[in-house]
Amino acid sequence: MEIFLEHQQKLLQKEFDCELQELEFLQKNYSTKFLQKYGLALAGLRLTGVKSGLGGKEILTLEPLVTGNKLAANQFKTGDVVELNNIGDKAKTAQGQDSNKSKISGIVIRITDYKILISTDQEFPAEWKDICSVVKLANEVSFKRMIKAVVGLKNRASDNNRNNLTQLEHVLLGQTQPAFNSDKNIQKILTGNNDGFYSNSLNDSQKQAVKMSLLASDLALVHGPPGTGKTSTLIEIILQLNAQNLSILVCGPSNISVDNIAEKLVEKKIQCIRVGHPARLLDSVLEKSLDYACRYSESGSIIRDIRKELDENLSKLKKVKHRAEKFKIYEEIKLLRKELKKRESTVISNILDKTPIILSTLNGCASKNLNNRDFDVVIIDEAGQALEAECWIAASKGKKLILAGDHLQLPPTVKSEESNIQGDDYTKTLAKNKPQTRENLPKIEKYLKIGLQYTMFERLIDMYGDKIVKTLTVQYRMHEDIVKFSSTKLYKSQVTSDKNNSEHLLIDLENVGDTDETLIPLVFLDTVSNDEFLESNESNDVTNIKSLLCDNNSKLNTGEVELVKNYVDLLVKSGLKESDIAVISPYNAQVHSIRLLLNSTYPTLEVGSVDGFQGREKEAIIISLVRSNDDGQVGFLSDYRRINVAITRARRHLCIIGNSETLSNRNRFLKELCEYMSDTGELRFP
Repeated sequence: MEIFLEHQQKLLQKEFDCELQELEFLQKNYSTKFLQKYGLALAGLRLTGVKSGLGGKEILTLEPLVTGNKLAANQFKTGDVVELNNIGDKAKTAQGQDSNKSKISGIVIRITDYKILISTDQEFPAEWKDICSVVKLANEVSFKRMIKAVVGLKNRASDNNRNNLTQLEHVLLGQTQPAFNSDKNIQKILTGNNDGFYSNSLNDSQKQAVKMSLLASDLALVHGPPGTGKTSTLIEIILQLNAQNLSILVCGPSNISVDNIAEKLVEKKIQCIRVGHPARLLDSVLEKSLDYACRYSESGSIIRDIRKELDENLSKLKKVKHRAEKFKIYEEIKLLRKELKKRESTVISNILDKTPIILSTLNGCASKNLNNRDFDVVIIDEAGQALEAECWIAASKGKKLILAGDHLQLPPTVKSEESNIQGDDYTKTLAKNKPQTRENLPKIEKYLKIGLQYTMFERLIDMYGDKIVKTLTVQYRMHEDIVKFSSTKLYKSQVTSDKNNSEHLLIDLENVGDTDETLIPLVFLDTVSNDEFLESNESNDVTNIKSLLCDNNSKLNTGEVELVKNYVDLLVKSGLKESDIAVISPYNAQVHSIRLLLNSTYPTLEVGSVDGFQGREKEAIIISLVRSNDDGQVGFLSDYRRINVAITRARRHLCIIGNSETLSNRNRFLKELCEYMSDTGELRFP
């Protein structure tokens, strides 16, 4: 057991080292303007606002130098760790001066097309004259929190014959079998008005998942294939647990995964608090944020007064020129921050003590606000996208754990290792991962060779099998022909379609006309035997920097870009709103090329990567698969989970553009997909 945890710790350190090494190398060898070209920096920003945030930190608002201009295209997202630099730092360094003295570290709390907001506990230097650049750094805090969780668990596992481990931890580490209460008691446990349930629209598989989760003493898993109502199921579980007066921690690997649940709880007027900076949250859940509750609590007036005084001093600081006067204001700011932290700490503690449902990202569970807090039940959504160590941060706080996700969609992104899907025959991988019936306890040592992409969710399915898992089997998103391939090949034909969406088409939408595209759910544009649609590589500069970023998948297909444009034209001419269409591709180079071509004509049409579109849906989806070569090389398209995500985003219409010969040459899943699209859909040749 300790060896398994030691293995996890080493994998985390390797991943952090990879991220740190690549970013340090880039920053050392490339200018800020060059890094901006690839989305890793924003050069030439001006400070347009400073205000106080939770814990007395400063919130800096930065915008382009020219008012009204958009930020350069970038890869920044909420939660990223960044460094702010004086624009003149490069010159100072060349002259032998130490530029580290004039750098600010912070965290991105919000980013829009026009501005970026950064939280920091450092002062913005007056000598910068309100001008700076922002560079992305490795997120050291996230890795430290994960490593701390694993190390703490490892220490408890090695002390006093493992007596310091909780019952749940024993189960998660394979030392004790999961336990369930008798299902004879289920009617006594259910508290809703619809045969015990709160929702009157749950299907049988959802009800079974709810029952199993309530009867579990320590562990339950909800497997939610695409479009099967996983969020609705979790809301029902939360309502049932809340009725039992249990304390509940609800988590997910991303802010959006947590906010999706928070939004539903707010709609139902359920008492809850969302931990996390308000700027990172959806507008619909802001009033349930910890910051909002703190400001407007009974003691909030004092906190508001302190923040107001703090903001006034921060504003005054920018106008003062004399050093003595600045020093006096700095001292006042320090005292105000100290007083603010003290009062906020007391108020926050009181709020969390009184709130039965707390929501946070998995990493946020390690924040000081949730330190030393335990819960009756911990629920982790999108567990198939969460690193095992992330899950341990939250799991260590609970007596019972409920995981929800889908291990047959994309796993967490890991830079330090290849995909854990090996080989060209997906059936062998599925068979290898199939849970076995065991009389003896599963052995944690079995998982000493797994990588970070192998999640806790998938490991527990493999360890304990069907007795801890309920699969949701009715999907409410797609036309039945769109979902049938994934259902048959990956979900043992268990996923069926609800009658309300099983036959819906684009023609059924308002103002959409009768065309060849709107009357059918599937189209396969096969570019086979056509030299106009061969793939190519990006330029050498792009390829080099991609390889530095552990991303060698720099493929594009200009012929397919034109086909995408033509197909979008057809859909829009039929009357379909451009906002109801999305174009996705596995390759970022292709995404960039398509976006450049479509953006001016169709500004509200979304173009993105397959990985970035997981959890999303549109009425019509166009997929550009890019790969077209004589060798049958398909790169990371060989991961069936990526293809599964791609083909299950469309509600009414799916168009796949690709070369059937290349796709079918070596990979069984892609070969069967091409055959299915040709047989069930409409096959076209450009």
